[in-house]
Amino acid sequence: MYNSKPLLMFRHCDDNLNTFVLNLPQFCPLCGDDLESAATFKVPLFKVPNPLSDGHQNPFRIVIKPTAGNFMDNYTTEKNLHIGVTDSKGDVFHFNKNGLNRSTSSPFQSPSLSPSSPSTSEWNSCLAMMMCDQWGEERYKDNEYNCYTFVLSFLTELRLSNYLPTINSKEKFCEEFIYKNLIKCLNYISIIKEIEKNNYFINKKLT
Repeated sequence: MYNSKPLLMFRHCDDNLNTFVLNLPQFCPLCGDDLESAATFKVPLFKVPNPLSDGHQNPFRIVIKPTAGNFMDNYTTEKNLHIGVTDSKGDVFHFNKNGLNRSTSSPFQSPSLSPSSPSTSEWNSCLAMMMCDQWGEERYKDNEYNCYTFVLSFLTELRLSNYLPTINSKEKFCEEFIYKNLIKCLNYISIIKEIEKNNYFINKKLT
């Protein structure tokens, strides 16, 4: 499930406190003053970039999703992640117990990663080449030959090792790319959930 409303942030009566909302209230949650005038804002209202997006709307990307469920509703860090690659149309290529799949509608969400690619045509042709027996369902193993194996093999075929040295190691790849982007998503989601409970969320400005 995607959050349809943008996350908004402003500072009104305190330079050191950020206020997050989904709908701008009439009155400031901190001081109670009317928010009708933009001149009263210490930092004007702006939209916070959403790190979660529909993977199918992001071509030439590495995309992830929880193996079960979705990020907004029920993801926790104890749950497994599933990873795939999008082509020029946004179709997602991903490897699981059913073999290599090409999906046009499955709920892949970002954080999406956009590694440097030699060319978009080579990206597409490499994906087409990988639709072969090497990725049949009989080859799949949960912890050894899985979705990460497929994605790293794809990046290796594209000769991206000079750009992404970590693709030679699942652990390093996850630490460098997946984990850092996942943290951004989880922070965003936690703010949304607080707003859903209290109508707003306030935290201190980072110094």
